[in-house]
Amino acid sequence: MKVSDINEDLSKPTTYLWTGGVTGNIYNFTNLAATNKVQVTATHGNGCTKDSLVEIVANALPEASISVVSRECNEVKLKANTSVADVVWYVGSYDENNNLVWVKDANGNRKPHYQNQDVISVVVDKKMAYQIYVQDGKCSNLSKVFDLDYYATPSFDIADVE
Repeated sequence: MKVSDINEDLSKPTTYLWTGGVTGNIYNFTNLAATNKVQVTATHGNGCTKDSLVEIVANALPEASISVVSRECNEVKLKANTSVADVVWYVGSYDENNNLVWVKDANGNRKPHYQNQDVISVVVDKKMAYQIYVQDGKCSNLSKVFDLDYYATPSFDIADVE
């Protein structure tokens, strides 16, 4: 075989077939479990094939949850339970039909209320909902909705006693 024959063979395209029927030399993985095994078959233009089993280990999503630090009457301190510094807090409330309504910006996107704060202090005057979005590099996570009920502050009048 001449060198030119080898070069000619190498100029023929190589095709790739991934698990699930995806083709191409790049496979974008989404929604990975903690560990996934993916089969890929490369076929050179001259007909030679090579199979390979690739194990993909996904990075865990950053933790994202909310807890109550303290509550005094209607003032509540909430904590973002995460090791990530990039935290965005979203605030919503419930309408008369108990439907959750998020505060939105002019473009209809949820409006961030607090950013990069681990603990926030809020005054609750109706049933409210909070959610945090955290991002660590390319990995992000959204917490479950955290509902916070309103408890009326007791009131009383002091009357003159004769």
